[in-house]
Parts: sequence; structure tokens; C-alpha cells
Amino acid sequence: MIEKRLDKIEGKLDAIVDTISRIAVQDERIKGVEKDISALWRKWDVDITAHIAQCPKEQVKWLWWIVCPMGLSLLAIAVTLIAVVVR
Repeated sequence: MIEKRLDKIEGKLDAIVDTISRIAVQDERIKGVEKDISALWRKWDVDITAHIAQCPKEQVKWLWWIVCPMGLSLLAIAVTLIAVVVR
């Protein structure tokens, strides 16, 4: 009776050892993927920083002086059209 219980416990312990070893392998794979992702983000950060450095900031600033009034004009036209259609 005790031997049967010990055999069951031994089987369970073997399953636990197997599961722990699988988890360890998966942990190593995850760490490898995390390193790859980190390297990829570093590469993209360098590329994006270089692209931003080339952006004509002064021209974009003055562009807003054109875009905002045009947007407000279009909004006013839309409101007027809706008011005409509703009447």
C-alpha cells in the first residue's frame, strides 16, 4: 500500500520536474525574444530620431497658421449648410 502511494508520488514528482524544465526552456526563449525586441526598438529609435532631426520645424509651425483658419472656415460652412437643410 505504501509502495503504491510512493510510486504515485514519484510519478507526480517526475511530472513536476518535467513541467519545471519546460518552464525554464520557455523562460530562456522569452528572454531571447525580449532581447530581440529591445534591439529592434533601439534601431527604430535611432531611425525616428534621425527623421525628426530632418523635419522642417519652422515651416510646420507656420503651416498651422494656414491649417487652423481653413479648418474653422470649413466647420462654419458645414454648420451653415446644416442650418439651411434643417429649415
